[in-house]
Amino acid sequence: MKIKRLNLVEGTGMNMTPMIDIVFQLIVFLMLATDFTNLKLEAVILPTATEAAPDSQPDPDRIMVNISHESPIGQVCGQLQYDRERLIRMCNSDEHWKIKVDGRELTQTELKTLLTVEYNRDNDRPLMIRPDGGAPYRFIALVLQTASEVKLWNVEIGARKPAE
Repeated sequence: MKIKRLNLVEGTGMNMTPMIDIVFQLIVFLMLATDFTNLKLEAVILPTATEAAPDSQPDPDRIMVNISHESPIGQVCGQLQYDRERLIRMCNSDEHWKIKVDGRELTQTELKTLLTVEYNRDNDRPLMIRPDGGAPYRFIALVLQTASEVKLWNVEIGARKPAE
């Protein structure tokens, strides 16, 4: 008795499952590795100024110093209050106010070191101070004093025009 031999022909198509897995892993990696936020800009409500000029052509290389309000973890600050971007009550608690550059909180010494390095790299580089409207002036003065100590002369202070 003769046994018939079956000719099994395997599919010569390409299995796309590993390729799809790799693409999804690449997408996840790129999403995690990409910073979607602009670390230079903190969420602050800028103070109002009647003569504020629009920042139409900002220097992309300028140093951005933010003075923002952050309560310690687990605490709620009942002092700082706004009503539709209008300051009602200020917070005078020093530990609630942070001076930040590129999302990193800095002490006055660290700020001076950073500004010295940046000044030595380019002494015409502008410095933008973006204070919260409720920030006590002593924090703005501290940044201005530090900038003058390292001889940074091109200083701007962020503000917004009052609502009409």
